[in-house]
Amino acid sequence: EDYVFFEQQARYEMGEMTAELVEEMYRKAYRQFYLRPSPILRRLKTKDFWMNLPRNVRIALRTFVPKKEKTGLRKQMEAEGSI
Repeated sequence: EDYVFFEQQARYEMGEMTAELVEEMYRKAYRQFYLRPSPILRRLKTKDFWMNLPRNVRIALRTFVPKKEKTGLRKQMEAEGSI
């Protein structure tokens, strides 16, 4: 099936494009759109941004910093259902 859930993300395969390539292109488009100066400045001017600064930092890190690879032990424990 073209649509599956994996690690709480919707993943698509489109024709010859793999799910990984689709996700990579989505992230690139997201960054290009939201990292323009005008949306950043508009957001920085709001009180809500500063009131929720810790949350906004977590979201930014999750969005723009690549996930760390799981160690072999952690993968094994997850496969066994230990964690």
